[in-house]
Amino acid sequence: MLVQITVAAASAGLLFTSVAPADAKTVREYWQVSVQMPAELWEDGANITQITGETDVFTLGSTRYLIRWTNATSSTVRKYMPKMQGGKWGSVTAGLYPKPLSRKTLKRWGLRQRPLWLDADILVAAADSPLCAGMSSAQVQGVLDGSIRDWGAVHPEAAGGSVTVSVVRDYSGDYRPQFGRQKYGSTVQPTTDGQTLSGTGVSAQKFSYAHRALSSGTLCAVPVDGVTPSEQSIRDRSYPYAYTVYYVDRVKPRRGKTGISKAQRIRWEQFLFGDRGREYLLTQGGRQRLLP
Repeated sequence: MLVQITVAAASAGLLFTSVAPADAKTVREYWQVSVQMPAELWEDGANITQITGETDVFTLGSTRYLIRWTNATSSTVRKYMPKMQGGKWGSVTAGLYPKPLSRKTLKRWGLRQRPLWLDADILVAAADSPLCAGMSSAQVQGVLDGSIRDWGAVHPEAAGGSVTVSVVRDYSGDYRPQFGRQKYGSTVQPTTDGQTLSGTGVSAQKFSYAHRALSSGTLCAVPVDGVTPSEQSIRDRSYPYAYTVYYVDRVKPRRGKTGISKAQRIRWEQFLFGDRGREYLLTQGGRQRLLP
């Protein structure tokens, strides 16, 4: 579902009782920002607009603002997102993308992009598993699409073990898209975020969720193509399933009923790229995302 931005004035008597200084203009309004993202980022970013809180009192220049935030997020198909955020009729404040948009796309729709956090898709296994020696990208895809059904095809010491990989179901009941996949084979079974860190079997997970548990030494992050997932290998992109999440919005935001004011944009970005946003990225949902 696509979310339309609505910015409507609120009556002073309904929401606010504070009185502005005599020499300052006071603005009382409802404000909303709406952020879209594809399904693979939903668990990570669905609550990101909540960082503003519901009520907000601040001064910008000579204007005092008394604001009620009514923000929204939506999950949608990635290819439709640039049009909804840019162009002549775009009505969505911004989007989160798991890879950068091309220069051509940015120019066409009048958009800009900025890195917001870094993460990676990883496989976790018990620390004493032979799989901790590593897998190739082809083997990772093979166990996820069901074409590899015996762990012996990955490591001789694991021969005779039937392949099963646990993957978290998302909010809609579908398997979480990871490792560039939207669909999985019969070797995949459902699990929860918490169960992925139980130390039994092999599970797909986000590095941001798993790396605190990895430091305990009871689990390993399975190396892929000879590279172990770590903060360093994610930052330098040597780990093949590392990615950066980009925040994409208009270069020049539209005004009016389907746009946002300059003051609104400034305030929202103070939250998103300031302390509130940092706290969200480092704590929300039990995840500790890597900051750019």
